[in-house]
Amino acid sequence: MLSVAQGLRCTLRQLAKSSVFTSVSILTIALGIGANTAIFSVMNAVLLHFLPVPNPQQLVYFHLKNQPLSTSQTGYGDMSMSLPVFEAMRIRQEVFTDVIGFAPLAFEKVAVRIGAEPEETLGEMVSGNFFSGLQVQPILGRGFTLKDESTHAPIAVLNYAWWKSRFAGDKDILGRTIYVKGIPFMIAGIAPPGFNGVDPVHSAMDFWIPLQVRPELNAWGTPSTDHTLYGSQNWLAMLMLGRLRPGVSPQQALAQLTPAFQNALANASPVDPH
Repeated sequence: MLSVAQGLRCTLRQLAKSSVFTSVSILTIALGIGANTAIFSVMNAVLLHFLPVPNPQQLVYFHLKNQPLSTSQTGYGDMSMSLPVFEAMRIRQEVFTDVIGFAPLAFEKVAVRIGAEPEETLGEMVSGNFFSGLQVQPILGRGFTLKDESTHAPIAVLNYAWWKSRFAGDKDILGRTIYVKGIPFMIAGIAPPGFNGVDPVHSAMDFWIPLQVRPELNAWGTPSTDHTLYGSQNWLAMLMLGRLRPGVSPQQALAQLTPAFQNALANASPVDPH
């Protein structure tokens, strides 16, 4: 029987294909970017309220409809943003305590190996504040840091359920190596039970790694000859989640963020403003 969170994700996948997306709070504003009109929104979706994290009502997904014509998009439709937009949003400390970026390593499963047996699992690369921003404390080892993000550290945190089912809860697993598409990562931590990540489509990620620059580990499994997260400023491929400061509403956040968002999007996607 599907869990409540899994059932909600199934429902959201169906709703995302229709013209209506169920949410608790949504606010949008049109941003004129040349001849195209981009619509930026922050949304506290139903799914976020079921996350086993402190104050989930403070969490919002970022959305962008009507992407500029000069951009390319990969991911879950209007949830994909560019790296420049992520960098512009994460410094807005008057609005957010944290802005988290994340991108799956593939649309479905990715090839991994621990020991001799290869297998396929769900994996995601995330910003260095992924666990701290969600206020999630690993039960073993540690999460990630901003330094891990900036150095693209070769470390991984495993999902608790995957650790229990695949490795029988072996507490000596810290320091062992997991190979992701042939690239070695040291297992640095185990997430707490019940925490499966924040992916709006997949019910649970099996592991997380910091954001990477290696071409083999490009976001969504996209060939690096097409786009790269750090090298293609007009590639919309990063999913974003923000934690609003206490007392800041989605409406207030959007009003304060609009100029910065517009500038970041325009700079990454230059078009004729007339």
